[in-house]
Amino acid sequence: MTEIPDKAAKATQQAAAAGQRRGRFGQIAVSALVTVGFLAVAWLLLDVGVVAEALLRVDVRLVPLALAAATGVVLLRWLRLAAALHRRPSLVLLRAAALHGGAVAILPAKLGEFILPLALNRMTGMSLAAAAGLLLVIRLYDLMSLAVLGALALALAAEPLGLAWLRWPAALAALAAGVVMVTLPVLARLVRSVLTRPLRRWRRLHDIFERLSLGMTKLAPAQIAAMILVSTAVWCAIFLAFHIAALATGGAADPATTVLAGTAGSLAFALPVNGVANVGPFEAAWAAVMTRAGVSLEVATAGALAAHALMIAVNVAAAALALLFGGIKRSA
Repeated sequence: MTEIPDKAAKATQQAAAAGQRRGRFGQIAVSALVTVGFLAVAWLLLDVGVVAEALLRVDVRLVPLALAAATGVVLLRWLRLAAALHRRPSLVLLRAAALHGGAVAILPAKLGEFILPLALNRMTGMSLAAAAGLLLVIRLYDLMSLAVLGALALALAAEPLGLAWLRWPAALAALAAGVVMVTLPVLARLVRSVLTRPLRRWRRLHDIFERLSLGMTKLAPAQIAAMILVSTAVWCAIFLAFHIAALATGGAADPATTVLAGTAGSLAFALPVNGVANVGPFEAAWAAVMTRAGVSLEVATAGALAAHALMIAVNVAAAALALLFGGIKRSA
């Protein structure tokens, strides 16, 4: 009598797995179309020779500085992961952070985000649900740090960009984002108290929400301070690497404009639909800001490509080293 329900459950699971595979394939196909579309538009609008010339005349003296800044990003993400877990930094966590960074840098459709929960589960025994909640906490602090720095950059660069009317709204937005960042666990508890009862009628959705929100509500004050400081340092290091890459190609404006262009590119990276390795949306958003600052479209595109390639190269190299020295196997 139990065979029919068992067969039905198995068929349902197989159908769900097949649907997930089709969904991932569709996401990858859309990402490929986005990148191909960008390259086609770039070919039509840009003088490709000028872009290539800007890339070929890179100031090699700045390359070590750019690599150092990008490597600092990897190390700071490691420290942030340790802070989020309330653990001392270890080689295990360094490998997990490096694998995650490399996967996010190159995989389309946000598939790289799954690597951190998987790595923490395999390497530390942490449950997938708890690891997914931890990833959510990290990404929320990423978003808030980016909002604070981007809004401050807009306030500083508003007048030179001909957007003087945005100066004070941008400053207020930076303040608001900072307040949210400091009070995030309190806000998470408030949202949890409001949504817990209505979600109980959907048991599975309720369980997922509980597991994801638990990580935010249990952050201690020391963890909150560490997450704010290190997340902000992560983005400062990213923007420093971007600025050096832009300087090396001759396409840099003032630092505030670089931060604003980097913020625009990073927000494009955060979109659910983006290109393969985010090639396309990042460059388009960066160039949109830099051209308004007086940089030519070709040189701005070259700077975006250099900054993007720098981060991909360093993250992939770090991930390769992590795979070489232990991969995602369970550590003692």
